[in-house]
Amino acid sequence: MSRRWRMRTTIAWWCAVAYGIAVIGIALLAPLYSSATEDSDGVQSLSTATLVEVEGVSGLVTMSVPLLVTLAVGAARVAPTRWGRPVAWVLWSLLCVGTVLALMSVGVLVLPLTVALLIVCLEPGSARMAERASVPA
Repeated sequence: MSRRWRMRTTIAWWCAVAYGIAVIGIALLAPLYSSATEDSDGVQSLSTATLVEVEGVSGLVTMSVPLLVTLAVGAARVAPTRWGRPVAWVLWSLLCVGTVLALMSVGVLVLPLTVALLIVCLEPGSARMAERASVPA
């Protein structure tokens, strides 16, 4: 991918991939939920749980979506067709909508990935791809 992209775009895409993997790791390992209970004797107990422990497989699938979108945006941006760039923008837009809807919970975790993908989507197409798109079939 680096042969077709500028250095900043390549770095942004790899950061998005790494962050997508980290988000999955956070869902599996980080205690995102906590609870306190008190029994009849007045003894309090505190407990924590990860997203996957609370939500199950659906939580893991939900947290995998940003990584899947990142991979799809990367594939769309290097596709040798004129549809690659619009597909990347549509995928990024859908990720933005999901991020905004989830901002009060896990959307904050996905926000840096969304910004990195914006940099990838802003990358102009190569001159060769522009020539191919302008030539009638």
